[in-house]
Amino acid sequence: MTYKLIGDYMFTRKIDVRIKVILLLFSFLLSLVVVKIFYVQVFEYDKLYSLANDLWSRDLPVEANRGLILDRNGVVLANNLTTTSLVLVPNQIKDKKRYV
Repeated sequence: MTYKLIGDYMFTRKIDVRIKVILLLFSFLLSLVVVKIFYVQVFEYDKLYSLANDLWSRDLPVEANRGLILDRNGVVLANNLTTTSLVLVPNQIKDKKRYV
């Protein structure tokens, strides 16, 4: 009877060692992820900020004028007009009640 108890103890001891190894491996991987997130947020902040800022605002060149569209009497039907367009991004508006 005591031999069986010793065998059960050794079996559970092997499982405990495996659980500890797996827990140690997951802890190591989690710490790597945390260190990488810290590195990206602290040391690569300027680079990522400039990339994100480029996504939100762009300067597009104004293309050359196209030809006028005239009817047969020489009356202008379509003219060239240089304008700018304004796009509002709802997530960037801080005081939304002011503009409603």
